[in-house]
Amino acid sequence: MLGIFLHSTHAPEKVIETMSRMGLSISVDAIHDAICALSAESCRALQYLGARLQNQNR
Repeated sequence: MLGIFLHSTHAPEKVIETMSRMGLSISVDAIHDAICALSAESCRALQYLGARLQNQNR
C-alpha cells in the first residue's frame, strides 16, 4: 500500500527504492506491475458494466 501511495504522490524513484531497501515498501518495478494489474482489472470491470447497461437498454 505504501508503494502505491508513494507512486500516487509522485515520490521520486530514489525515495521509493530507499524505502524498498529498508523493507518499508515494494520496489518501483513491483509498483508498476501492481498499477498495470489494477488498471487491467478496472478496464474489465468497466467493459462488463458497459455491456450490462447496453443489454438493459434493449
